[in-house]
Amino acid sequence: MKPAVAQQIASGGVCALAMVACGVFAAGAGHGSYLLLLIASSPLGILGRSGGLAAVPAIVGSFLLWPVLLLLLAKGREGHLRPAFLVGMGSHYLGIAALPLSATFRDDLQHLRQVPEVALFLIPGFLVYLAGQAVIWRSFLRPPTPLGELKW
Repeated sequence: MKPAVAQQIASGGVCALAMVACGVFAAGAGHGSYLLLLIASSPLGILGRSGGLAAVPAIVGSFLLWPVLLLLLAKGREGHLRPAFLVGMGSHYLGIAALPLSATFRDDLQHLRQVPEVALFLIPGFLVYLAGQAVIWRSFLRPPTPLGELKW
């Protein structure tokens, strides 16, 4: 495995870890909001429901989703996996767009209205998510280097 590819997979794991950590704090052992976990793991996180072990699909989904997407990004720089990366990111964004249809999403919005302090735990996670998206798309749009290595 090329060092740049291993770096992408590791970066995906670190990104997932940061989002899951912020999401778990925001979820507050079932007394907070699962929105960040649902967004970070979309579309896989929608398989679970809020509360206790039901958040496991969102947590596991994040650790599956981001390393795979960043591997596709790294390998897609060579051209043949570029469409697979775009399909993966498209399904991620479609999953986010579908979140308002879920009962978990509606419950979380209601909870945020009742306990607005929960939003303080969501903000750092959303910032991590947005920063990660910016880095991903910057890397995707950047022309490949002569050796096929990624530049951040």
